Amino acid sequence: MFSKEQKMTVEVTLEEIEQIWFCTRRNVKRVLKQLEAKQYFQYIPGKGRGNRSVLIFNHSFQEEIEGYIKECAEQDRLDRIAYVLRLPIPKAWIIQHSTDIQHLLGFKRNEDAKDILYTFKNREISTLDPLKASIALEVHLIQQLGDTLVQYDSINDEIKPHLAHHFLIDESETIYTFYLRKDVHFHNMDKVTSSDIVFTIKRLQSESRAYAWLTDSIQQIVCESPHKVSIYLKKKNSLFLRLLSTPSFCILPESSPNNEDEWIGTGPFILKERTKNKLILQAFGHYFKERPLIDEVHFYTVSQVAADTLYLQADQSEKLTETSDHTLRDLGFVYFLYNQQQNTLLQNQYLRTALYHLIDVPKMAAEVDLTILEASSFSEDRSIPSIRDQSYIPTLLKKANYQGEELSLAHLTNEWSKKEVKWMIKHALSYGVNLKSIPISHQDFYKQDISNKVDILFMKLVFSYDKHLAFMSAFKNEQLLMMRFLPKDAQSFMEEQLSQFEESYSYDKREQIIMNTETYLRQNHHINFLYHPVITRTLDPIIQDATHHSFGHLDFSKLWLP
Repeated sequence: MFSKEQKMTVEVTLEEIEQIWFCTRRNVKRVLKQLEAKQYFQYIPGKGRGNRSVLIFNHSFQEEIEGYIKECAEQDRLDRIAYVLRLPIPKAWIIQHSTDIQHLLGFKRNEDAKDILYTFKNREISTLDPLKASIALEVHLIQQLGDTLVQYDSINDEIKPHLAHHFLIDESETIYTFYLRKDVHFHNMDKVTSSDIVFTIKRLQSESRAYAWLTDSIQQIVCESPHKVSIYLKKKNSLFLRLLSTPSFCILPESSPNNEDEWIGTGPFILKERTKNKLILQAFGHYFKERPLIDEVHFYTVSQVAADTLYLQADQSEKLTETSDHTLRDLGFVYFLYNQQQNTLLQNQYLRTALYHLIDVPKMAAEVDLTILEASSFSEDRSIPSIRDQSYIPTLLKKANYQGEELSLAHLTNEWSKKEVKWMIKHALSYGVNLKSIPISHQDFYKQDISNKVDILFMKLVFSYDKHLAFMSAFKNEQLLMMRFLPKDAQSFMEEQLSQFEESYSYDKREQIIMNTETYLRQNHHINFLYHPVITRTLDPIIQDATHHSFGHLDFSKLWLP
C-alpha cells in the first residue's frame, strides 16, 4: 500500500494503485492522467524499473472531502454523500456541511410529482426474514412489507380482521376459522388463497428458531376452500389471535421461495431496492386497503458518527424552531442480563447484587448526557427510582469471593452504547470490578454461539404496542437470550408463569403475572433494570399524520405531503 503521506506528498507504485483500484495498468495510467488534468494532484512517474512514483496533492484530504460534499449537495446526490459519510472521517469535516445535508433529508416532491421521504440509517439491515427478525427496525420494515390475518388494536386492546375479513371461534375455543378477503394481491400480483396461509404457518413451525413457539398450540391447519382456512389447536389459548397478529405471521406466497432481496408480501409497500447501503420502499398500487399517500421511502446507510453528528447539529440549529418534536415513551427498557448458564461467578447472588449497586443510573445519565427515566420494571408506568448504595459493594464482592476476574460486557456497536460502557468500565474499576467491552453487531444476534462469548449483556429491549405479547416474546424468543442466560430454577419459575399467562383470559391477571415476574427477577438480581430511553424525533412540520407504528418507528403508510 501507499507509504505514509508527508506534506501532501506520497510515494507509490503502479502495482499498488492497480490493487487499490482493481483495474489494469492501462486503466491506472488513463485515470491518473484524468485526475491530474482536473488538478487533484501532480503525478511524477518514477524513473527506471522499480522506482516509486510521486503524487503531490494540490489540496488536503479534508478540503477535498468538504468540496465533494458541497458539490454533491448542490446536485442533490444524497447517495454519493451517504458514501462519504460511511468513511471513517472526523466529525469536524461533517459539521461544516450539516445544514446542506439536512436539506436533502425529509420529504421531497420530485419533477414527476412523486412524494419521497429520504432518511439515513446507521447500519446495514440484518435480515428481513419474518422467521428471524428480532430487531425493532427490521420488524418495523416487515410490517410495512407484509400483512397478517388479523391485527392488534392497541387503543381498544382488541383483535380486528385484516387479511381475513371475518373469523369464527367454535364453542370449544380450539377451532379458529378465517374467511379471506377476495382479490388480495401479493406484490408479484398473485392472489392470496388459503394455501398461502398454510404455507406460511408450516414454514414458521419448521424453520424458525426464534418464533416457532408462536405455533406451539397449533395441531392442524385445513384449507376448507380457496378463501377459507381453519386452524385446530391442541388446547385453548387465550392469546392465540394476538399471536397471529405478530409480524412473524406475515403471509408469504406458497408459489415463490422466500428471497429477502425480492421480498414478496401483500403490504402497503414493495421492496423496490435493497443493497448493503441502500433500501427503497415503493407504494404498492394494488394494496387491498388504502394505498400509501407517499410514493417512496429511501434509506441510506451512513456511519454512526455521521448520523449522531448530523442529528446533534439538527437539534442545535435554528431550523429547530420550524420543526415538531415527537417524543416516544414506554417502548421498552435497557438492562443488564447475567449469563448464569456459562459463568459460574455470576451464579453468586452477592456478585450480581454488587453489580446492581455499582451502576448509579442518574450519575451515568448526567455524565454521558442521556435523556432517560430510571427503570425498575419492564414498563415505565411501574418504574420507580431504585435504591442503590455503593457503600455495600466492597462487602458484597468479598462475600462473593470475587478476585478481579474479567467479566465480558457485550453491547451493540453504536456510539451511545460505547460511551455508556466506557463509563461503566471506568466506574467499575474503581471498585476492583474488571469489565471488558465486547462490541457485537446486530448480525451477531442471529448466531448460535453468541452466548458462549458473553458474561453480561447490556441491551435495550423494545416492546411492541401489544405489551402482553411483547412480554411473552422477551422470554420465548431464543435470540433475545433471556431464558438462555437464566439459571435452571429461574427458567422453571418463568415457564410456570408464562404457562399461566397464556391460559389467562383476564387482562388484570396477566398484568399481575408480569408484576410477579418483575419482582422475582429484580429481587434475585437475575435482571438489572437500568432505564427507559426517552426518544425525541424531530420532524419537518410539512409531514402530515405522523403517527408511530409498533416498535417506535413512523408508520410510513399514514404519512402525506400537502
